Amino acid sequence: MLKIACSLLFLSNLCLSQEKCGVILDGSTRQSIPYATIYIPATKQGMYATDKGTFCMPLDERKPDSLRISAIGYTSRTIDFQLITTLDTLLLWPTPIALQEVLVKADRQKLHAKCP
Repeated sequence: MLKIACSLLFLSNLCLSQEKCGVILDGSTRQSIPYATIYIPATKQGMYATDKGTFCMPLDERKPDSLRISAIGYTSRTIDFQLITTLDTLLLWPTPIALQEVLVKADRQKLHAKCP
């Protein structure tokens, strides 16, 4: 009887601890975005997607109101948490990053050695 009670206790914890899994894709090519950042502003917690763009986040009884998803080279996106619970694919759209040009110049300098 004790084994059954302990089993029910542990199984109830497993049922309560749920998580939401999904994938973050490029909006134009539909390829996964590796290591995208998922940030929950309400709890100030965050996580990273895997190298395949997948993520799993625990669903808490204190559901946050929004998530912020970002990756280098993409427009950051804030998504309502209610939308996350129904979707498993999130899209980020590429943003071109314009950098200033860098000029690399090599000069040969002569070394002068003085003998003592």
